[in-house]
This record gives sequence, C-alpha cells and structure tokens, in this order.
Amino acid sequence: MSTKPQPSIDAERAKKLAVELSGLLRQQLEALEDSAYILMDEEKVEAYEQRSKRIAELKAMLGHRSCF
Repeated sequence: MSTKPQPSIDAERAKKLAVELSGLLRQQLEALEDSAYILMDEEKVEAYEQRSKRIAELKAMLGHRSCF
C-alpha cells in the first residue's frame, strides 16, 4: 500500500481511518510503556513494527505530516 497522500476521501472514510489510527497509536504507547519494565519479545516487536507501518499509511491517507 502506498504512503502517498490520497487526493480526497469522504468524511465517513476519514472518520474510520482516524479511529483506526487512534487505536493503533494507543497500542503503540502501551507497548512502549510496557517495554520500559519488560523487554519486548520477538512477537511483540513484530506487532509493533507492523502497527508502525500501518500508522504511516493511515497518516498519509489522512494527509498528516509528522515525525511519527
């Protein structure tokens, strides 16, 4: 899936993408908080990396630019 911004998306689709993005960001934060106390195993690292990729895709679709 391309991370280039989409020309336009309807409001309903944008809302669904924003909800997904919010959930993924919350999961990433929880994973980072947990890793401060317990080292992530390989499965958790893979899940974290997959969420990071999806976050980048969603942000591109929604036209967000940032360091995340």
